[in-house]
Amino acid sequence: MPPLFRSSGQPLPLARYICARCSLRLNAARQASRPFSSTRPSHSVPAKPPASGYASLQSRSLISITGNDSPKFLHGLVTSSVTTPTPSTPGFYTAFLTAQGKVLHDVFVYPIPSTTDTGEGFILELDSTNAADLLKHLKRHKLRSKVALRALDEGEWTPYALWRPDDRWTPHGLGGGETPPSLTGVLQLVDARAPGLGRRVLVASGADTACLFDGLESATPDQYRIRRYVRGVPEGQTEIPRDGSFPMNVNLDTMGAVDFRKGCYVGQELTIRTHHTGVVRRRILPVALYDTSTSPPEALKYDAAWNGALPGAEAEIKVDGKRGKPGKWIAGVGNVGLAMVRLEMMTDLTVTNEATAFDAQDKFVVGSEEGTQLGVKAFVPDWLRGKVRAPKVQKRVE
Repeated sequence: MPPLFRSSGQPLPLARYICARCSLRLNAARQASRPFSSTRPSHSVPAKPPASGYASLQSRSLISITGNDSPKFLHGLVTSSVTTPTPSTPGFYTAFLTAQGKVLHDVFVYPIPSTTDTGEGFILELDSTNAADLLKHLKRHKLRSKVALRALDEGEWTPYALWRPDDRWTPHGLGGGETPPSLTGVLQLVDARAPGLGRRVLVASGADTACLFDGLESATPDQYRIRRYVRGVPEGQTEIPRDGSFPMNVNLDTMGAVDFRKGCYVGQELTIRTHHTGVVRRRILPVALYDTSTSPPEALKYDAAWNGALPGAEAEIKVDGKRGKPGKWIAGVGNVGLAMVRLEMMTDLTVTNEATAFDAQDKFVVGSEEGTQLGVKAFVPDWLRGKVRAPKVQKRVE
């Protein structure tokens, strides 16, 4: 095609005659061909989380289960044991499974002692993304159970996370309804998934929370996510995809969400079988991102000055210079995040009696959303290392 010219004899720019779709493709190709430069705009990351703080969790929804049959009804659906609520009954973290044993929803359960004609009950706190699906799941199993199911209105109760350096890790002695006299309209539980996570709190509309948040610094949800990520704790549908993982893969067994001694519940058979005879090769672990031109970090620390891009959702982690798929990126904030990793490729943990593929000299990389390569290193938190079982020694029968 001959070039086009203005009336003055000067050639017209070719870009004017490129269709919109081809123009977008051309610009994308030009952008991808540009080398990474520190002159690119930096990515804003949150400040380091305060030592003592609280964060409003707007991405969470609440469902109430009330009625005389509510303990029995919930007991048959979740992975934890459920008892009749009393003022000393602690709240807990648990999960709903599919019949095939995969995770549907991870939830916090706040017991409500019987105070009205509706009987005792519970409030479930879960990710808002699939709250409607859980309500349908509950209604499907209701049958003739004397329970009332209801999605709580926004603002009726507000979920918070709060933490202090000296917070207890175990829920012993802290009941779901146990609150100081000055804190009526507050339900709280100890977040026992990992050390240092603090408490989860529900605050009723109009409740006086001056004493509850006294001495605590306000934090953002992203700052709370950082605290979870450095401890290797996933939460919600983004990090625990619906019907996408078994409880052990997402650490529900090590975070106290599964009671292996309780009776029947939906998804129990495969869960118990895996616990007693199976091998868990993949788990979610905390990871740190770093520049590939530098050495991998020795410790997992959040860097508020990090200006690199995050990997894309489910980006494959690869071994630099070798074949293999040791893991997948899940989510992150700044330079810290979570990844589903093969334990015997990215860590020194031994989960089978087979020869391990782990090499301390290996470097792992993952592609960022900008097309650059980032180094990624997995860490095994001390609380998790002590709970991952060593492989069973197979005794030979003569």
